[in-house]
Amino acid sequence: MCPSIHSKNLTDMQYLLLEDIKRQCVVEHDEDDALLMQMGAAVEAMIPHALGQSLDDLADENGNLPADLYLAMLMKVGDYYAHRESKTGFALHDTGELRSLLLHYVRH
Repeated sequence: MCPSIHSKNLTDMQYLLLEDIKRQCVVEHDEDDALLMQMGAAVEAMIPHALGQSLDDLADENGNLPADLYLAMLMKVGDYYAHRESKTGFALHDTGELRSLLLHYVRH
């Protein structure tokens, strides 16, 4: 079963670390921490639906996700953050790099 963003606090992240998200987004201040955590939680809820399997199933015995999957999740948060105030109708499209990082985790 895939987790739902509605089943937990909007800023609760199980896998992504705020420090890693801030590094990915090149954020050195704390003003956007709640927003970044909300985006991280949303990505953690969205990715299992895209892959057809839970993050728990993909984590190793120490609870760590594969590096390429973790990077893909950081990239998605970075995309959301970079385009959070778009007023031109910009549609968020996954890059080829993001797709290639996620593709081998998709259950068919």
